Amino acid sequence: MKLILPEIVISSNQGFDREIDIFERKQFGERLANLIENASDNPVIAIDASWGEGKTTFIKMWRGFVEHEREDKLKTIYFDAFRNDYQKDPFLALASEIYSLLDDKDEVKKKKFRVKATGAIKALIRGAIKISVNTATAGIVNGWTIDKAEKEISNLIASQVDHIIEDRFKNIETDRLALEYFRRYLKEFAGEVGNNKPIVCKR
Repeated sequence: MKLILPEIVISSNQGFDREIDIFERKQFGERLANLIENASDNPVIAIDASWGEGKTTFIKMWRGFVEHEREDKLKTIYFDAFRNDYQKDPFLALASEIYSLLDDKDEVKKKKFRVKATGAIKALIRGAIKISVNTATAGIVNGWTIDKAEKEISNLIASQVDHIIEDRFKNIETDRLALEYFRRYLKEFAGEVGNNKPIVCKR
């Protein structure tokens, strides 16, 4: 006996077809698209409902609608946070989805994106000082391993943390500019890839 209904299969180019849009949400989808198009900034919109009430189904239908059926089409990115949960770096995971919008044959634009994104990623990495110590000894953790780990941490704090912080201060302006350049580039990217229309990221 199935306690959960099977997920509705919706193709990437399928919009608010009458067969699946049983709640007739096409008009709401059009109003949502108009809101995004006419927003003067970059809005963050949350569609809130209880589990199982159709948020994902609506978003998938809306994506197909604005990309393939609507007169004024929009580019979208569907980022599934659950499927990308294994990714340690959310910025890299999301940037990869944006990168996928580029034409595979346009190596010039792809290279430009990689260069800009790499600068931003380096800035974010330097912004988070992380200290890691390898305490694995043949897969066994014992008293000697813990003592060794404490010694390694002490040595690291004594000899490297000052250097890490100094490096952070030296690169703070470079990192700030790298992130700002990437933000500006994303605006150019939206203009080129999205035909001067907003690119919508859904997750």
